[in-house]
Amino acid sequence: MEELVGLIGIFVFFFGVHLIWQARDEVLFWLHKFLGTFRKSLRETSGLNHRHDEPGAAPAAAPERHMLRMVGGFGLAVLGQLLFLLGLVLVFTN
Repeated sequence: MEELVGLIGIFVFFFGVHLIWQARDEVLFWLHKFLGTFRKSLRETSGLNHRHDEPGAAPAAAPERHMLRMVGGFGLAVLGQLLFLLGLVLVFTN
């Protein structure tokens, strides 16, 4: 039974890595968005924001990206590692 938990953890980890691999194109998009938001927040807090947006100007809509695939893959990779470690603990405590 304990070995089964570790084996399931390994499979869940590899499934999570597979999902992250499928979302590898979106990683750069979201990293670019995060850095842009981070720079904007730094400019606003430091008072260096000299560019004023026009009132009533709607922001451009971002293209649809597969964020759920990236977050789900990362979550499954972490869950797989935890299940594997739980399996190791169960094997060595019995």
